Amino acid sequence: MSLQMGWTRLSFLLSHWVVYVKMSIYCQWSGYHDFPADEPSEYDLSMEKTEKGFHTSMHIPSVLCKHIVGKKGETRRRIEHETKTQISIPGPGIEGETVVSGREQEWIASACTRLELISSDARKRLPATHFMSVPLATPAFQEAFCTFQRDVLSNCSECRGMDSTIFQRPHRLHLTLCVLTLLSPHEVEQAVAHLNATAPLIRDIVGDEPLSVSICGVEYMNDDPAMVDILYGKVHTKDGSDRLQQLANGLVSHFSNTVFLKKDYEQVKLHLTLLNTTFRKKVVQGADSKTSKVEERRGFKDRESFDACKILKLYAEHPFGEMVLNEVHISERHTASADKYYTCTASVPLLEPQTE
Repeated sequence: MSLQMGWTRLSFLLSHWVVYVKMSIYCQWSGYHDFPADEPSEYDLSMEKTEKGFHTSMHIPSVLCKHIVGKKGETRRRIEHETKTQISIPGPGIEGETVVSGREQEWIASACTRLELISSDARKRLPATHFMSVPLATPAFQEAFCTFQRDVLSNCSECRGMDSTIFQRPHRLHLTLCVLTLLSPHEVEQAVAHLNATAPLIRDIVGDEPLSVSICGVEYMNDDPAMVDILYGKVHTKDGSDRLQQLANGLVSHFSNTVFLKKDYEQVKLHLTLLNTTFRKKVVQGADSKTSKVEERRGFKDRESFDACKILKLYAEHPFGEMVLNEVHISERHTASADKYYTCTASVPLLEPQTE
């Protein structure tokens, strides 16, 4: 009996070690890291003593819980069996704490590691819900952009794939710093707290001088100018400094220790998106050839590129304007505020408010 118990114990430890190794490999591959010690972890495994052992709780967004439950509850039962724990998950559509209980703390830790691995893997397959932006949709920029759009449609209408629907909407002009996946009100609150915590970082980089930029010239994202998906305006700081680049890199780095960041970049590519083929809408002719309807935007998988060679030649140094950057937003995708810009979830100023 003791030999059998020894093998059972060894099997459990090996299973725990394999999950740990898989989790480490996944974290390195995906760019996910644990929260630093001075920031609250979403998966803080503080154990509480109970009459039958211990328990801990994890906040796992409801949309991810179905992956933990699995088909007919098989995934949860397997984890419970292999780690000798009980896992309590809120009902479908209910946001709450997932509670893991068991006799031994190491068993609970093993179960939580598996839950975290499953939820992290499921999260990366979901689309981004928010993004960090610097709004540029001033009246002057909107007017300059509309003039550019009219000129391009007039001068480059014969270019393959050129269409009015692939232009950015003027009231949504912005710089994108990074994209975020926030899956519950709790995660939104955490992201807002993270953004607010960047105020000292912003002060250190921006200082007391306004951060002014100019948008001049156009460039494309991919390698072939005849098959472009994104055309953007080039961003230049008026004082020639790298403060904006430092700021963008610093803000993204601050979020890199969270599970929210969709993709981590060592160097943020500063750009103002002007045309994007994911905006493209397809007009479908009706049966009588007189009626038509506009289909929804296409996704990334079936996007149709355009030939930007002529645009790049004609507008290589095209000026769009200058402005002082005022705020950084966490913006919610697929929404609109009263001014038709994206709904602002949170914002931080780039300069300290002036006091009289």
